[in-house]
Amino acid sequence: APTDEPRTLDSFKRAVSDSMKGTPQRMQMNAMQAKAKPQKSIWSTVAENQLLVMLALAGIALAAWQLMRK
Repeated sequence: APTDEPRTLDSFKRAVSDSMKGTPQRMQMNAMQAKAKPQKSIWSTVAENQLLVMLALAGIALAAWQLMRK
């Protein structure tokens, strides 16, 4: 990091220790945020990706038509 300056070993150990103490708390907060976010339904996902769904259906129809021709 650009703002790092030389420091003593004790100062470095203290900084690492402080960082490690806060890690479980940050992980717990991230897990709580993930739980709070409701999962999207399949229909809302399809509605958001209508063009992609239409292209997929066209591809399936084309493949079925090719199979029927043979």
